[in-house]
Order: sequence, then structure tokens, then C-alpha cells
Amino acid sequence: TSYLPLYRYNGLDWDTLGLFGNKVITAVVYHDTLIVGGVFDHVRNSTAVSIACYADGAWHPYGTFSNGVSQGVIQRLRVIDDTLYALGIFETADGQYCQSLAQRVGGHWEPVPGWSELTLNADPWLMEIIRYQGKLIVSGNFSSQDLTLKDMLQYDGNAWVPVCNGCLMGGMDGVGSMVEYQGYLYVGGIFFYATGNAGQGIMRWN
Repeated sequence: TSYLPLYRYNGLDWDTLGLFGNKVITAVVYHDTLIVGGVFDHVRNSTAVSIACYADGAWHPYGTFSNGVSQGVIQRLRVIDDTLYALGIFETADGQYCQSLAQRVGGHWEPVPGWSELTLNADPWLMEIIRYQGKLIVSGNFSSQDLTLKDMLQYDGNAWVPVCNGCLMGGMDGVGSMVEYQGYLYVGGIFFYATGNAGQGIMRWN
């Protein structure tokens, strides 16, 4: 059996922290615990699918993410305002319908308010989440059947609505990364058009 290692650096040397059955895509520290996500289906000598936490010198499962008959994929883990979010490609998290976006509440995963009620095309691929100007913003590759909701949405406290109307379009990956810098929201990914301003892979929003 082949494994893909996860390494850690102590300031002088690298050592192997874990041997995973497939790729680790994302990692975050949440409440002093290292949590990783990806497409792995096990860690050597431990059972952990898609997501795992490192505690007491060993890897442990950290929830169950499913995409129907197959395992879910964790694309991104983010901590925002002391809440841990998981994004990727999955239908359910800990048995609850989440549509590729879940939040950690207590010792389990739950849907994010309003998100699961959206009517999106099958298998939305969510890649990033950020809080900007007081609102949660989610990005990725997804759309509603009428295309009024696409690739970037923000939560206004009552509903998920477009950040802008048709300002980012195209590309098979959509908006893959977001960061705030000096008051602007920067986005990167595979897209080719923004309203009134041609953009190639990176844009900023004020």
C-alpha cells in the first residue's frame, strides 16, 4: 500500500506527522487542534475519511462527509470568528444535508443557515469562505438552474444573495481563492469577465 506523507517542521528538521491514503488538501488549527481535510480514505493504522484531527499523538476521525455512495471531498477548512467551516464536494456532513458547506457546532457538523435551502445544480464545488464587510462570502464553482446564483454568494443575515450581478463569469473552476487586503476583497481563479472591467484570473472588489 502506498501512502502520501504529511510533514511538519520544527525549525531545524522535517519529520513525518502522518501517512495518508490520498491527498491532504487543507489544514487548520482549531481550538489548539490540528485538523486536515482532503480526499484520503484512511490514515495509516487509523480510520479517517476526508477529514481527521491530530490529538494525543495520533490521528482520529473528525466527522463523516458523504457524497451519496462515495466519500466527500474537503477542499478548504477555515476558522472565522471562532467557527470552523468545511467546504468542498459533499452532500451530507454527519448525516445532515449540507450541500458542500458545513460548520462545526459542539462536537459535530451542521448546515450553515440558509445555504442548504438554495436550489443549486448537482454537486456544487465550494472552494473558499471569508468574512468581508461583516458578511460571509462563499465562492467556488456552482450555479442555480436559472443562473441567477453563480460562483460567489454573500449572506446578508437573512438570505444568500449575489455579491454582484453577473460580475464574475466563466471558467470551469470559478473563484478558487479570496483574501482581504487594505479594504479590498481580492479573488483568484478561472474566470474571464467582470462587469465593465475585463479580468483574467484575479480581480479586486471594493
